[in-house]
Amino acid sequence: MSTAKAWIPKFYEGLRLLKASYFPKTCQTCGKTYATMDQFLAETSDVGHPTGLMEAIGEDHRPSVGLFRDCHCGSTLMIECGDRRDQSAAGQHRREIFQGLLDHLIRAGIEESIGRDEIIRLLRGDQSVLVERLGEASNGGG
Repeated sequence: MSTAKAWIPKFYEGLRLLKASYFPKTCQTCGKTYATMDQFLAETSDVGHPTGLMEAIGEDHRPSVGLFRDCHCGSTLMIECGDRRDQSAAGQHRREIFQGLLDHLIRAGIEESIGRDEIIRLLRGDQSVLVERLGEASNGGG
């Protein structure tokens, strides 16, 4: 793998998490089924584009990004990487809660982009030293 493409596996890992619902994926030409993103990436080949990511028209007929790979039979397969936002009432509720948390951090003097990153870090189960320090300060600790 060339150095220029070294970031691609990590990027695909993110897509793997977002698009797990696209599997199993079956080639309509030969019937080959790919059970997981790992299998899909391992058993298909580049389409000649550096990343395989190209503009596509999604299932909702809106522009999106597609991950294109060639099946062993030569047919080109695509996984849509469009808007992952949950438009349901529960999704809207989660966004409102997230925004409330972000507003709290902004009022505490944290820049919005940094606050957003810290909340996401916590949601992923990682530690946020910044938020811990804010908690200590509000509890009189230090």
